Amino acid sequence: MTLFESSPLYYATVVELGTDHGLRFARVSAGGAIGRASIEVLPDAAIGDQVLVHAGVVLARVAKPGAERPEVA
Repeated sequence: MTLFESSPLYYATVVELGTDHGLRFARVSAGGAIGRASIEVLPDAAIGDQVLVHAGVVLARVAKPGAERPEVA
């Protein structure tokens, strides 16, 4: 069983972008494994982005470790 089959929610890095039958997807890397996830929810995802993936869908971009957090007013 792979990470992508056993973990419904995980952090990953976008390593490639593409389309398939008109739908946008990303190849993502997590824990040394490569998988595929839809980026229809986050269409501006870019290579190198750290993202949160659930059920094969990229849900959000997350801050990279050590990145400065913007101040909230």
